[in-house]
Amino acid sequence: MSRARRLLRALARALQPAATRQALRGRLRRLRRLRLRFTVARFRAYDARHVYGGQSLVVHFADPLAQAWYDHDWDLGTEIALLQRRGRLRPGARVFDVGAHQGVVALMIAGIVGRAGRVIAVEAVPHNVRLAHRNATANGCPQLEV
Repeated sequence: MSRARRLLRALARALQPAATRQALRGRLRRLRRLRLRFTVARFRAYDARHVYGGQSLVVHFADPLAQAWYDHDWDLGTEIALLQRRGRLRPGARVFDVGAHQGVVALMIAGIVGRAGRVIAVEAVPHNVRLAHRNATANGCPQLEV
């Protein structure tokens, strides 16, 4: 069965009449997931190089949300700069990035802590975890663990 046919069947199941509010909420969640899957499936993925916080990084774009957030150069950011000024973010430091999305901020931090440091990026969405792994590998960051 083709991918499009499976998605259409799932959409049809999601649109069946709901007997209760809870069932309706569940169907709405399924519709949102389906919309996201359709959007990601139609997106033409690509790699781009940008400067994030003074570091030149290659980032793989596989969905429009990441494209909107990351497909441009970034300044260092006030939070990261503050942690550096206070000596909390320095070479050799250990850092947790919780809600790491596709790993761009974790890559910026990995560049600051260097190979002597360690960045652990935590992300719940499997799509984002795959992309964070890919981005870490593309930028040669063994100190970044997703």
